[in-house]
Amino acid sequence: MAERIKVEYFEEPPVVLEVGGRRSWQAETADQFCNIWHETTEGSDHVTRWVKSSYDGRMVRESDEV
Repeated sequence: MAERIKVEYFEEPPVVLEVGGRRSWQAETADQFCNIWHETTEGSDHVTRWVKSSYDGRMVRESDEV
């Protein structure tokens, strides 16, 4: 008889992948109006907060956003 494991599903926040690169960002929440993203690049040992630019949709360090 196959083992049956009870699981619980959660809605995962969106993930953005860098075009032509290896960086990725995960949204802080699943709220579509939240614009805070955390860099989740494999091998990175620090956390950088980013926002998606309202001008061109590119990822910008939160402190650099105008």
